[in-house]
Amino acid sequence: MTLELKERVPLQAERAANFLFYAQTLNGSEPTEKETKHFLLRAKYELDRIPHIKEKLTDEWYKRGNFNEKKDPLLIHMIAERQASIEGRLFLEAKQEGLKPPSNIPHLAEAEFKAHRAEAKTLVQELSTHSSLSENAATECAKNVLRHQETHGTKPTNTQMTAMTEISRQIEVKYPNFLEKDLGSHNLVYLRRMDADSMLRERCYENRHTIAQEQDMLKMQEKALLKIQKQYIEKEVLRQKEREFSISI
Repeated sequence: MTLELKERVPLQAERAANFLFYAQTLNGSEPTEKETKHFLLRAKYELDRIPHIKEKLTDEWYKRGNFNEKKDPLLIHMIAERQASIEGRLFLEAKQEGLKPPSNIPHLAEAEFKAHRAEAKTLVQELSTHSSLSENAATECAKNVLRHQETHGTKPTNTQMTAMTEISRQIEVKYPNFLEKDLGSHNLVYLRRMDADSMLRERCYENRHTIAQEQDMLKMQEKALLKIQKQYIEKEVLRQKEREFSISI
């Protein structure tokens, strides 16, 4: 086993374990052997993609002419993690459907990431208003909410959302802005994210039964909505056919 492979195995295992944890939390049951294999493949896919995304972003940032050698590599790594997470989710969804993952996954992921960055501003305002969060806390919370959607393909449940808002308040107290002077803004962002993720996993485990029930309710609501939409489409198609028939007569 090469040194690179020795370093890669624990990273892939840790990543897959995180997917398994949330799958169990959201579904309330142990993933099957097939699902576990899919999560391992997703972890491998994401780890393969991160270096390529980082290389592309680094090149783009250099061309802008304002690349900061001290802080930008870490910021680029965090962005690459997010984009790879979206790609990995799309890869996993194709595998779960028994389909070949599409070749344009990177482009789809880039588009989703850009859409989320635009959506973040609105989400920050909503969190500030409805959850009484400061602008800093709301910004951190919004990023975490969107990262959750990027990773799992679903919005956080009510219990998860409550946990995220509370965690954002705690993170704001634990990592105040004045730490930027000693740590650097890039390191402060990274520490906030890592600690918030760790705290959320703990809260999700504590409330795993409630979260699973909420997820089941969301799935039922989505199923009912799809049924209504299908019925509406069928009625609309029938109406148009009847109209065309009457015109032809």
